[in-house]
Amino acid sequence: MKFGIFDYIDARGETLQQTYEDRLALLQAAEAAGFYGYHLTEHHATPLSMTPSPSVFLAPAARETRRIRLGTLLYLLPLYHPLRLLEELCMLDHLSGGRLDIGVGRGISPMEFDAYGVDFEQAGADYEHVLNVLYQGFTQERIDYRCDRFTFKDVPVVIRPLQRPHPPLWYGLRGDHGPVFAAQHGMHGVTLGPDEKVANMLATFRAHWRTYAADRQRRQSPVETPHCGVMRAIFVADSDAEAERLARPAYKRWFDSLAWLWIERGSFPPIFDFGRLRPVESRGHLGGRKPRHGRAHSHRPGRAHPAELSRADADLRLAHARAGNALAGAVQKRDHAEARGDELRRGFACSGARNRITHDATPMSGRSSAMH
Repeated sequence: MKFGIFDYIDARGETLQQTYEDRLALLQAAEAAGFYGYHLTEHHATPLSMTPSPSVFLAPAARETRRIRLGTLLYLLPLYHPLRLLEELCMLDHLSGGRLDIGVGRGISPMEFDAYGVDFEQAGADYEHVLNVLYQGFTQERIDYRCDRFTFKDVPVVIRPLQRPHPPLWYGLRGDHGPVFAAQHGMHGVTLGPDEKVANMLATFRAHWRTYAADRQRRQSPVETPHCGVMRAIFVADSDAEAERLARPAYKRWFDSLAWLWIERGSFPPIFDFGRLRPVESRGHLGGRKPRHGRAHSHRPGRAHPAELSRADADLRLAHARAGNALAGAVQKRDHAEARGDELRRGFACSGARNRITHDATPMSGRSSAMH
């Protein structure tokens, strides 16, 4: 098992210079601690991401580190011109000494596409076109490709990645399509959710991996044995009380950033299905070993999922957003929301060691992804 960090770099209420400096220091510490890799998200027009151009941040990260793998989860391919992205990826692979991982995807936020004037309904087709051009650029001397959005005719490829034929690709294992697509294209896979759901998804992915060996060979995938990544929120401190003191406000700030653009547009993030939230069964701590500091606790049966901490606030904000007054209404009824959430908040007790958390929710320092 390997451990990595999945990061949003969301707004922290400080100068961006300070945020960037702290994150680069965190990366150096993660490398020194033996973490396998660091993956960065891409989001636009939202406080959820202060690094809307992941490549720009990964460039200095490549120069500040020497061993840890660096990449994205994920590049929003429909928002890119494929030739520009191809050239940037090749540059990053050389700057990092061949440590680049490339996560790719279609995106799930129509509002972010609106900010770019890109039709979200065409995201699936645009994603395929950009990926096809990247494959050509990685493996051929010239790019020849025509579609509704792009036309390339005999375009010379004068820059190549250091990792050949190209850096490994990553893909999110969601729904029925995700495991098939990742297996066909020879991509590492990553997912999140309750343990049973994750186990079934990874078993499906491994089965498809065996089925589509010929497809991967035809696409010249560099991945022989895929990583099967699982995202889990983790916070480490010297005691349970200290972990909760630090994690509670950090979690709330991150959750508010996650929901901000959706609420601004009268909706709510689809990755949170509050109707299915339920207590997390005790599973023990990750990795089978005690941490150096604190006690290894998991959520006890009957304890509420941490995502529910903001549920009362979120429910109120969503209702008022649809009425055109989201934030003001939430503030006015804050006391009532706090009362409704008291029991959930007492049950949170963010562990001083390694908590297994069902959904993808993180404190300021980021998220851990365990890979088998």
